[in-house]
Amino acid sequence: MIANSISFTDAVDSAEARGLSGEVLDIAAYSKNTTIDVKGLYVGSGVNVGDIVSVGSKNYLVTNSSKSESNSAFQEGSIQAKSADSATLHALDGTTASAVTTP
Repeated sequence: MIANSISFTDAVDSAEARGLSGEVLDIAAYSKNTTIDVKGLYVGSGVNVGDIVSVGSKNYLVTNSSKSESNSAFQEGSIQAKSADSATLHALDGTTASAVTTP
């Protein structure tokens, strides 16, 4: 995929401890994850859900993929992918990462 744009979203998972009357007493973050949204042009067969893509030096697991086709334009599409902490990513078909070409 040749990326036209990439957006990065960082988030954490958190847990809350509550008192007897339900008030929140403590909040703790326990896991950081990054989600990317990539929009661009497909090359070859494109990117499928369950694939691992590489953006820069980091790998992400593709969780959503869409593609539009027409007889007068290149195949355009978008993917959403995520990584969490230092998790090992496992592709749906067992393949290794493919690169997303960035501008």
